[in-house]
Amino acid sequence: MKNRIKTLSILCLMACLLLINPVYSQEIKPLTVGDTMPDVILKSVLNYSKRSAQLSDFAGKAMILDFWFIRCGSCRAAMPHLDSLQKAFKNDLQLLLVTWEDKKKVEEFFTTDLDAKHLKFVNVVNDSLLRKIFPARGFPHQVWIDKNNRITAITDGTNTSVENIQKLISAKKIDLPVKVDEMDSKLHQGTDPLMTYRYGTTKDKILKYSYLSKRRLEFRGGSSLEVDTLNQIARASFTNIDFLQLYDNAYTSSLGSGDLHRPSRLIRKDTSSVKTEADYKTFTNVFCYDLMYKDTTTRGFGKYMIRDLDEYFGLKSRLETKKIKCLVIKEKGVGKGYRQPLNGNDKRFLDCKMIVGKKNKANKAWQGFVLEELNRNSYMPIIIDLDINQPISFEFTWTPNDIKAMSKELEKFGLEMVVEKRPRKVIILENN
Repeated sequence: MKNRIKTLSILCLMACLLLINPVYSQEIKPLTVGDTMPDVILKSVLNYSKRSAQLSDFAGKAMILDFWFIRCGSCRAAMPHLDSLQKAFKNDLQLLLVTWEDKKKVEEFFTTDLDAKHLKFVNVVNDSLLRKIFPARGFPHQVWIDKNNRITAITDGTNTSVENIQKLISAKKIDLPVKVDEMDSKLHQGTDPLMTYRYGTTKDKILKYSYLSKRRLEFRGGSSLEVDTLNQIARASFTNIDFLQLYDNAYTSSLGSGDLHRPSRLIRKDTSSVKTEADYKTFTNVFCYDLMYKDTTTRGFGKYMIRDLDEYFGLKSRLETKKIKCLVIKEKGVGKGYRQPLNGNDKRFLDCKMIVGKKNKANKAWQGFVLEELNRNSYMPIIIDLDINQPISFEFTWTPNDIKAMSKELEKFGLEMVVEKRPRKVIILENN
């Protein structure tokens, strides 16, 4: 019987506690602007007629909860201004300082600090409840509550002006940005690379970002250029491409190198161990590079990319025009057979046919043929030294080890192929 009475007494006590403060009866969820402030119990209060209080004790007044701590310089610096506002609006405003710090430490601070010893704020100390309802990392942290217990603003204290206080008291609209603190400690401290956090909503803040890595298996090989016009962010991305392609793309500021011949593009005067051509056995010279920067076009990525590559590889690069050996297709004699269409078909565009071996034939439009096929397969740059403003048609068998044979085939079109030194844009690499 005694045990039963004891159990009933405990249950009654718990019920009474829940009725006294409904906030404790459920999970505490943070509140924001527009929510209604509950009538919470303030267990430990300084400079008040009682040791504890409830928010309803201040009914009929607008209220500002000012969260602070002793070592917060900005909090202390704002106190004289807050004191003057409390005195000016004492009949309509209740300012409550709120801190989680110990009562004795707070009392000592207001007793010994020269700037604060004359201030007499109603101060909530040893707080844990309000801090859960209004979590924050940056201070001061202020919560403005109107006379109807509606939360009208959450600010950093920089907007605590006479004009805004009058709006709060009159229940007028207060258009202030809501102070939102990041409570995830991992995110708050930036322990992961910063680009990984909320990229979609923060990319408008990017000024410049670059990333260089070794080959990554999860990426396909490729490249892309794009512009986010809304956020004015340009991006150049290269995944699993070789050393030569990195520098080539950097110096052309494009995805294609035009009529440039990649094998002769770099002149190496450096001692770096990184190979020029792609090594698809060890992949030691295959890289990923990602660049983002503030711009509305993709034409300027090269200057950033060159700087990044030179810095990482310990090189000094420059673009230079030098005379190098080239395979030149040019006129021979007075015949103009190359001005006639192939196979009797009239062509408005510049067309060529290249026969590779006995089975494979490559028919390409002029630019595709020259830029993609010839220069891709040639050990020297190929130059078509002809007036391309007029229709051009010719064909030959690609035998790069036998220039004389190719030249002989071209003779029937009034052309020849010879080796000559011609000025070409090349990239010089030297030790830094």
